[in-house]
Amino acid sequence: KRAVGCHQRGDLTSAARGYREILAQAPRHFDALLYLGLIEAQHGNAVEGVNLMRRAVEVNPNAEAAHLNLGNVLLELGRAEESLQCFNRAVGINRRSPMALNSQGLALLEMQRNPEALAAFDRALLLQPDYVEALSNRGNALLQLGRAADALASYERALQIEPRSEQVLNNRGNALLELCRYADAVDSFNRALELQPAYAEALHHRGNAYWEMQNTTAALVDIEHALAINPAYAEAHNSLGTVLLKLERHAEALAAFESALALWPDFVEALSNRGNALLKLGREPEALASCERALQLNQGEEFVRVRGVVRAIDVQYDNTVTSDRIADARISYSGRGVVDASNRQGWLARFFNSPIAPY
Repeated sequence: KRAVGCHQRGDLTSAARGYREILAQAPRHFDALLYLGLIEAQHGNAVEGVNLMRRAVEVNPNAEAAHLNLGNVLLELGRAEESLQCFNRAVGINRRSPMALNSQGLALLEMQRNPEALAAFDRALLLQPDYVEALSNRGNALLQLGRAADALASYERALQIEPRSEQVLNNRGNALLELCRYADAVDSFNRALELQPAYAEALHHRGNAYWEMQNTTAALVDIEHALAINPAYAEAHNSLGTVLLKLERHAEALAAFESALALWPDFVEALSNRGNALLKLGREPEALASCERALQLNQGEEFVRVRGVVRAIDVQYDNTVTSDRIADARISYSGRGVVDASNRQGWLARFFNSPIAPY
């Protein structure tokens, strides 16, 4: 009780010490294993945290909330397939758990299994129609399926229930962006930022809206602000590069795309944009290699136009030309691939909102 009390008050150091004392006397104490595992994960000791939570699951394999919280930590660590296994077990234990179904949908969404994710969110909402997080995540799934108008309707339903959710307002802005309603998108991002001024994602997305409105200056300010808050934001580095490319600051644009790829090596859009920056700098072979890498990785539909000068002797029998035989190459690229990763409640917040939180 003393350890749980410390946990409730936010004194995690004392709580962890208390849980360890319990485990020294009772190594299979379920609550101590689970709560200590969560504290370790929060402190960045992911391996130890996961090991402790797995031990908790071994002690009580029928505890739905234990599977949920282990899955949440695994999902936050980028181990989506393992997290899905945990959520599937939680659903197997309690098929009428909205939280388990919503978590299952999040893992499926992370794995780009969007139709299945949408079905999981719909099942959660059948059980709990006012479940704001599931409504927002349902909108994210619809957005990735190219159904922006339906996504917007889902976000609007969520905001009717919780009008001061900065996360839903940000997601709503993304749907409005897809619908080319740029001024409305800016308004939605503004409302999110009024609630959370240091919301890097909303700043980045508002910058994208300003970009679409051809307000380059405002776009640059917002994107740079987002990166000041979160320097490890790959999508924002890519957007920064896009703006700099428009401003003909080609070397700086290339550096921004390189920063995005250092954080996310398989970032398709950044690879294709890097190719365009390299072209502007006269580095054609590197540009073509970057765009070809983007084509190999993209899981959606892509459209590439290449213009340049080709000698008749280099045209092969099947009317094709290898990329290294194109002079003065100009490449344009567009695609319908994966959209930005969905916003979701962090694993620690989900833990404290779950049935097993120490309250």
